[in-house]
Amino acid sequence: MKYRDDKELDNALRSLAKSERLALPEDLDERLSRCLGGLPEKKEKEERPVKTHTRKIVNRIILAAAVLALMIACLAVGALAFSQERVVEVPVARERQEIVMEDIGLTVVLPDSWKDRYFVKSTGSECVVYCKAVTEYDRLHGDETALTDPKWGCLFAVRVGSETPMTPEEFAAWTPVPALYLFSTENGTYSLGFPSDVQVPSPVVGGEYAREAYDEYTAMFEDISSIRFDLAGVVSAFDSGEIAGSFEK
Repeated sequence: MKYRDDKELDNALRSLAKSERLALPEDLDERLSRCLGGLPEKKEKEERPVKTHTRKIVNRIILAAAVLALMIACLAVGALAFSQERVVEVPVARERQEIVMEDIGLTVVLPDSWKDRYFVKSTGSECVVYCKAVTEYDRLHGDETALTDPKWGCLFAVRVGSETPMTPEEFAAWTPVPALYLFSTENGTYSLGFPSDVQVPSPVVGGEYAREAYDEYTAMFEDISSIRFDLAGVVSAFDSGEIAGSFEK
């Protein structure tokens, strides 16, 4: 016969002893304790799964912490590498400001800063460059032809100064207007000519807009020295000689 637990077995033994009128030994309780003490307790069996489950939870927590630490380390290394990267600025190619004079094979290269600040009247063999601020000033003051046939604002002109081929010395002695010798061909002597009269409105008389036009013209005139000339593939700077003739801007 099977008994459900130790207590039921103890009760059965005691009932059997009473029914058979057997005298129970005085140390029955001690003997039963020693006997039952050798049996495995269910409590131990129940604790094992609990301990195993707890260990799994602890292992998962440790694994998650390790993964999190690894992610933080990777992000830190990435941030450090990013902070050490050098930012290289790629230069943007500027649009070349130039005037092509096809008939004589000459290209006048203007300063890059002149973009959208000048106006040109040109043919195949000569060109005249104007300060747009001055021509715009004239247009605002009623000159409807200021943008097609400007009267003021001339900065310089490239043209045949003389139909006779000359040396720089001969040209300097001959020219009646302020000009810079460029080159000579069989067709004549080419020069960079400058205006001999006033080309800007008076900032005192004309007010705010006249002051803006005057300042713009003056700034551009000072940049004329950075003009380059490309004649048949040979580029020359603004260093071919001093300006000949009397000249005051």
